[in-house]
Amino acid sequence: MESNPTAAVINFNSIARRYDLINSVMSLDFVGSWHRRFIKNLKTSVELAAVSRALDVACGTGLSTECLARLLSTQTAKSARIQALDISELMIERARKRNLQNLDNIKVQFSLQDAFSIKCKDSSQDLVCISFGLRNLRDPARALGEFYRVLKNNGHLVILEFSEPYRGSSAIRKTLHEAHYVTASKPIRW
Repeated sequence: MESNPTAAVINFNSIARRYDLINSVMSLDFVGSWHRRFIKNLKTSVELAAVSRALDVACGTGLSTECLARLLSTQTAKSARIQALDISELMIERARKRNLQNLDNIKVQFSLQDAFSIKCKDSSQDLVCISFGLRNLRDPARALGEFYRVLKNNGHLVILEFSEPYRGSSAIRKTLHEAHYVTASKPIRW
């Protein structure tokens, strides 16, 4: 994720226990509302009933995975599988504690992987999500190529990320950016 993958693992392992608290403080506690916007965006942009395979990249402590799993459990009658991956074993350990195994028709599998060599077949995923992880990748373009590889034709890529305010932004928006302003993209269809 950083220029040195080993350093990135060490860094994320060192903060795993406090990661959710750190995000809450750094975002002025906006992280919950940002995830609600993420879910709202998915509801309006993706035909969720058609999603049977989803991938959550850089899942961290599993908050986005939990949001996605709970949403899919209410939106699809068929079974769906979510593969959530991260490079930090301690983040994955925390994610597993979210107890997502009891959701009807949703199977969640956490695995230790990076975003550059995803262990999925080509064109196998209906949905690929990454929340607040793209900025941490040492080569975002390469990761996006890997997301493209695993997406089915007409699949959806959804990115939730901190972003720079656009030129001409109001002083309020610039102030919020300094407190880590976020935007949620609409799905990119490949």
